[in-house]
Amino acid sequence: MSTNKKKLLITESMSQQGWALFRERGDIETVQFSNLISAADFSALLEQQAPVHGIALGATQFGEPELEASRDMKVVARIGVGYDSVDVAALSKRQVPLMIAGTANSPSVAEQAMFMMLTLAKRAVELHALVKDGKW
Repeated sequence: MSTNKKKLLITESMSQQGWALFRERGDIETVQFSNLISAADFSALLEQQAPVHGIALGATQFGEPELEASRDMKVVARIGVGYDSVDVAALSKRQVPLMIAGTANSPSVAEQAMFMMLTLAKRAVELHALVKDGKW
């Protein structure tokens, strides 16, 4: 690997269009990892792949132990809108920026909101309990 290349770890849940953007560049090496990776395996992966300069996460937890295992980290990105799986204080302490995809899942959020409103309107939870208890 050229010393000028930056290494990015990217969750397998990233879209093919996103992968294509990185493949087109000659200055970035990408390593794919499972969104379901255990904490121990994730830390081991970070150490094995060192130096890691950036990471794109799905739901994988990322905090102080992971930062310790990846001291060259320059940026952390979440493929999604929330950042509850990332230790923002630990990133801030090391001046590592966190990026999120602000509107990436807006359609899913809207669908969930509609589902919840319909569930309430149709009394689905109450009726499910009656069926489950054999009362309806």
